[in-house]
Formats: sequence, structure tokens, C-alpha cells
Amino acid sequence: MRSTTTPSPRDETPRENAPHATPHNNGPHATPHDKAAHATPSENAAHATPHNNMAHATPRNNAPHATPHNAPHETPRGVGQATADGPSETQHRTRIAPPGVRQGEPGVWRPRVRVRAAVAAGAAVVVLALAGCGGDAEGPADRERPAGENAAPASTGPAKPADTSCNPRASLRPAGALPAPGKMPAGSYMRKIQDQGYLNLGTSQDTLLFSSRNAFTGAIEGFDVDMGRQVAEAIFGNPDKIKITVIPYAERSDYVADGGVDIVADTMTATCERWRDTSFSTVYYDAGQKVLVASTSTARSIDDLHAKKVCAAEGSTSLENIANAASRPIAVGRATFGDCLVAFQRNEVDAISTDDTILAGLAAQDPYAKVVGPAMSKEPYAMAISRDHPEFTRFVNAVLEKNRANGTWTKTYQRWLGEFGKAPKPPAAEYQK
Repeated sequence: MRSTTTPSPRDETPRENAPHATPHNNGPHATPHDKAAHATPSENAAHATPHNNMAHATPRNNAPHATPHNAPHETPRGVGQATADGPSETQHRTRIAPPGVRQGEPGVWRPRVRVRAAVAAGAAVVVLALAGCGGDAEGPADRERPAGENAAPASTGPAKPADTSCNPRASLRPAGALPAPGKMPAGSYMRKIQDQGYLNLGTSQDTLLFSSRNAFTGAIEGFDVDMGRQVAEAIFGNPDKIKITVIPYAERSDYVADGGVDIVADTMTATCERWRDTSFSTVYYDAGQKVLVASTSTARSIDDLHAKKVCAAEGSTSLENIANAASRPIAVGRATFGDCLVAFQRNEVDAISTDDTILAGLAAQDPYAKVVGPAMSKEPYAMAISRDHPEFTRFVNAVLEKNRANGTWTKTYQRWLGEFGKAPKPPAAEYQK
């Protein structure tokens, strides 16, 4: 079990002396507080103001400033453990990986080759757009390679076929009416959560629209976060009774299994392979894998990318789908989709392929990119829960069932994804027999 600190019920209150986003000298410090594995810096953390009077860190095309002043304190997990001597290399790499900026080179903007030097004429600036790094990565990640470093192709041939031995959409049926908030049944996992005073939600902080840090308020928010808040509201009667724990994508199932978090909502696809170690709720969102290419590209789908380098997060179902594509593109694995975006902007890969929702967040950061499709696969998102607590899975499914019926799901869609059109019908619940 990984060590953690117990927060206040709503662990998103801005802390004094929290660091600004822009790297200073050799990047932000992650000096541990009392030698705990915090990723939030304490005093003497990096300052946001670029040194040597460089240009203000304003993203291209008026994109929002990515990381706010006095950012709140969530608990990043598993991004390398800090020691008394400072943060690990992976903390430095994972916490700041803005598109176009190589880790360890603060204050230097390396524009895309497609943009040419005229776009950045005269000044070096720090681009701090939030990298959409969500992805459906579940498996070993290469944490030793710095972001932006060239990676060998992950595969040029078919990957192993998907496990189709189950219906991954089918979950445990609710056990009846929901108990009243604040009155969870004795001995249940919901009562444990009630007694601890908050729901510990595992998610990311950089998947735009689903779980990303608001550039102005510092809060982590999005469709996935609202799914967790709705569960907290059902337990406490207050959606703010939630602790957000930032976890690595490749270890989402591990954090659920060992109790590091109570539940994960993090653009996570329910698959038969994952069901072996993790219980899932019913599906709360249906995504589909598409492709992001340069705005000048003539490609209309993965079928037009024969022998082209297509990037996805290592260990992800997206990478497997690229390797299995009939057009035989070259699947290139990077640690996160943020790293894929950096590689794309440097012309090291020709395209990125993952869930359409994640690609929308990446495209929002790059005016020289576009998303093309149709979808090459279906990616049903579900919340991950420990197999040791089936009563909690049934409870969560009852919450989802209620919110499908009362319009809460539709309102959540309209809030975060409404710009893509009218809200569809919520995914229908499917239950195991």
C-alpha cells in the first residue's frame, strides 16, 4: 500500500506559497514536506515569472494560461516518489510537459516545423497550455525516457487480439433503492467512506474536458470529476466532500486494488482483460478512437496512414488498435499523450490516435491540427472500483441509474461537451446475469 496523507474533505483549497506554473532555472522544485511523497512544492518552490526578462508565458492563439497562481493542493500519486534530496526525475518530467517545450529547458519555446520561425519571431516564450495527456494507458510505462526524446516504434505488426471472453459493459446490478445521504449501511464500504469524511477520487489533471486543472481557479474539473462528485453527493449529500488524487494512467487499476483511492474516473475503458483485476461500474460515456493529423494533411482516417508513424500512450488500448490497423501504420509509443503531442509538433510522428474526446483536447491546443475519423474502435468509459467491495459497485451503479433518469447525466454532458453538439442519450446500463 502506498503512503498518503489524509486531507480535509475538500482537498482543493489553495495553499500559501504554492508555486507558479512557469519553470524557473531548472524547473519547479518538489521539495517534500516532512519527507512525504507530495508533488506540491513547499516554500522555495519555483516562481512563475520567467527569468532574464523573457516574454510573458502567454500560449499561442490566446489559449488560457495553463497552471494558475496559488494552485490548489491535490495529491499526485505515483509520479516518482520524492526523497529528502528532492523530487525524482519522473516528477520533474511528468508534472510539466507543455507542448513544444523539452523538459529541462524552461523558457525555451521550440515551435513546430510546420509553423516556421516566423510565428515565434524575436522572442522565446514559455508555452503553458495544458497537455491532454489522458489516454487509456493501462500497463507498463517507460518512465526513464525524458519527455520529447525520440522513441523507437512500439510495433510495426499486429498486436495481440483483444480479449472478448466477456461483455465488458455488463456490471453488477444495483441492490435496490439508494440509502439516504449520510446514512450509509453499517459495515459497507460506503460507510467507510462516510466515516473518513470524503470520497477519494483517482483521476488525471491534464485530460481536457474530462479531468484537467482550470487555468484560472486551479481546480481539477471535467466530466470525469463530475461523475465522482455525483457519487460523493449520494454518500454525503454534498458533492464537495471529495479528495482528488492525481494518479498515473498506467497504474489506475493498481490504485483501486490496493486501496490507494476509493474509485477511479479517468477516461478508462472497461475491457475483459481489466475486469480480471478490477470491477467496473456501468458505462457512463461511449468514446471512439480517431486520428489527429496536421491541418494540411489529406488523410481522412487511419486507413490513409500506411507506413506513417502514429503515436499513442504506451500500454494503451489505443496503441494496440494502431498496431492492429489493416493499413499497417507504424505504432509509436510514448509515456503520455502529452508526449505524443510534443512529438507531433516536432514532426517526429505523423499523427496521434486515441479516444476522440482526448484528441479534441489536444486539437484545442494546436491550431495546426485536426481530428479525422470515423471511429476505428469503441471505448466504453466506466468507473473502476475494487473487486473487494461489490456493494460499492452496486451503489455507484444505482447513482448512475438515477442520474440517467433525472437528467443529471445530460446536464453534465452539456456542461463539458456541449460544444460538440446536442447531448446524446446516456449509455444504457447493462448488467451481469
